[in-house]
Amino acid sequence: PLPDGDGCVGFRNGRPGLNSNDPQPNWKEYAGACLAAPMKVGEFYRIEFYVGFAHPRHSPPLNIAFYGAPSCSDLPFDEDDAGYGCPTNDVTRGWIELAKVRVSGVNNWQKAMVEFTPNRDIEAIAIGPDCERKPSLIPYYYFLDNLILAERVAFEEFNIRASGNLCAGKAVLEVADKYNYSYQWYKDGIALIG
Repeated sequence: PLPDGDGCVGFRNGRPGLNSNDPQPNWKEYAGACLAAPMKVGEFYRIEFYVGFAHPRHSPPLNIAFYGAPSCSDLPFDEDDAGYGCPTNDVTRGWIELAKVRVSGVNNWQKAMVEFTPNRDIEAIAIGPDCERKPSLIPYYYFLDNLILAERVAFEEFNIRASGNLCAGKAVLEVADKYNYSYQWYKDGIALIG
């Protein structure tokens, strides 16, 4: 089953050529998007995601990289050029590598995570293989699902403390005041006042 929802995104890392003796190692596929709000310089971010692997021959271990650009106009970045490669191959576009992580699996989904601090504001991201060329006579293919990008603090667990007698209806729940967050407590799906 997919890690989340009803679909996922797939991508290639190199591909066989039109004939069996002509691999295209610079052929790379990415998922890209304009962000709802820019990532800010100096902020600490985390991306959690799942990578899907098929048979090891078609999905060997790889480095998944995350690239960022200062403008949404930098998407798409390859202009339908099969030999373009990764986003950082054109220095005029402003793409930078934000982070990468080595992942591997066999016929399964693996959860992975990267953390980074951008050195410039980022409005667009691209996710896929790193820039290493992959000559192969067979297609390398992978899947991505359930990707979450947020400031790292959003992933931190909140330690909820309970005091008082839960059975007597005099219980108090508390959470530490962090990062100027506001909290809303619910009971049976209904918001509690205060």
